[in-house]
Amino acid sequence: MSFNLAPGASLGDVIESINKIADENVPPGGGHDLAGRGEKPSRTAGNTWICCWWRIFVVYIVLGILYESYIHP
Repeated sequence: MSFNLAPGASLGDVIESINKIADENVPPGGGHDLAGRGEKPSRTAGNTWICCWWRIFVVYIVLGILYESYIHP
């Protein structure tokens, strides 16, 4: 099944609506997944915090190397 966005509609709202409709209509043994543009927001949302923590860690290490102190970079 595929869909197009209406003018002015946000992808997040449409994905939420499609998931709600699929949960109501797909039998218990079946499943549904998004692919293409609809898959990216749900996959990348969990990785955002991991990326932020890695950035903070890398900046901390670089400052520690520059100032030769890992206690007070």
